[in-house]
Amino acid sequence: MREDQLARVVQYELASLSDEHFKEIASIRRATSKVFTHVLEKGCAAGDFNVADIDTAVLAITSLGIDVSRWFPTTRHSDPRALADRYTELVLRMVQFGA
Repeated sequence: MREDQLARVVQYELASLSDEHFKEIASIRRATSKVFTHVLEKGCAAGDFNVADIDTAVLAITSLGIDVSRWFPTTRHSDPRALADRYTELVLRMVQFGA
């Protein structure tokens, strides 16, 4: 199920959410960032990734996910799986996968 309109509201209209919903979304964002931080730290320790600044990389990765809700879908990008594959390629290059 695609929920692009809901994602757009949640990501860009945070001030309009009730306190309860805002806290829920903030908690999800923090948890998501922790997962990415953990993955990058483990990947760097194993030599699979080469990231100079993990915090900045996590910010960039999460920004990709947040910002896509602002404009998706478009006439050029309407297949969520295809776009996810492209984003995955970009992120792997960002962290120098296999470096």
